[in-house]
Amino acid sequence: MTIQEWRNVPESQRRIIGTCFRLGVDFLWRGPSELLVSQAGTERLVEALTKEGATVLGLEAFNIDGDNVHPRMDLIYDSDRAPSDLSAGTVVALWPSEVWIEVVLGDQPSEGKGG
Repeated sequence: MTIQEWRNVPESQRRIIGTCFRLGVDFLWRGPSELLVSQAGTERLVEALTKEGATVLGLEAFNIDGDNVHPRMDLIYDSDRAPSDLSAGTVVALWPSEVWIEVVLGDQPSEGKGG
């Protein structure tokens, strides 16, 4: 990936990728529309992002079969619909180890702006 390509990656994905590198968490990135994190590292990733002030809005699980990615409609977490005592980290810890997870972050306030 070139510097120019990196600049075109959405900010939320750059944040997730950077945290994955820092924590040693495996991820699969196929462009701005597809960033999946291994289930084995997602709980640590969510914990680290939350400590940094990020809001995890949702999680969605996928199975990977070669070049094909298949959504798991039975493994979706939506923070707006989940019981208040059920966190993203708690949910993902219960999911099967072979799935890959899309992590959706909320918008972050810009540097120097209130919010």
